[in-house]
Amino acid sequence: MQTTILAMKLAAGDTQRRVDHTATQMKTGSNMKTHAKLIIGLLLAGFACWMPAAADSAGAGERGKADVVRAYTDAFNSQDADAMAALMHPDIQLMVMTGDRLEAITSGRDVMKAQMQANFRTETPTQTQLSDLRETSSGVYATETASWQGAEDEEKSQSLSVFYLIEDDGLIRRIQYLEPQSVER
Repeated sequence: MQTTILAMKLAAGDTQRRVDHTATQMKTGSNMKTHAKLIIGLLLAGFACWMPAAADSAGAGERGKADVVRAYTDAFNSQDADAMAALMHPDIQLMVMTGDRLEAITSGRDVMKAQMQANFRTETPTQTQLSDLRETSSGVYATETASWQGAEDEEKSQSLSVFYLIEDDGLIRRIQYLEPQSVER
């Protein structure tokens, strides 16, 4: 925080010198290119001052909810059940919407981690891609597309709408899938 304040003070002093210099140049009739470069420089200096302050106000080490979902998906694609478990709330629930019912199919971090480890030992590895991420105050909506090789080496995929409920501590508390939709390739 002290480094950020010091950087802001230095940038503010530098900005004042640039403003004074610009005023002198304008009085002496310097060309427009110089003014344009100076204005761009002032904007960049102001942006550089704002960025560290914005990062400090978010808190050290915090990441956005969408970043948590991306990290979870990256861990899945790397078949790293430990990294996935590190992002799970101890009471995580995996829920699926079928018809008009929402049912929990898995509950608990240890159970889910064991299921992921078993899944990663299968002969058909699956890769997941995220799209249409929309962060809300309580979590992230996304479209997940899982891809894998079929029995006759044909490429298969399936897309699902999903909601990740993320607690204030940054851990995934619930994953809710809607009915899957096949994607033909």
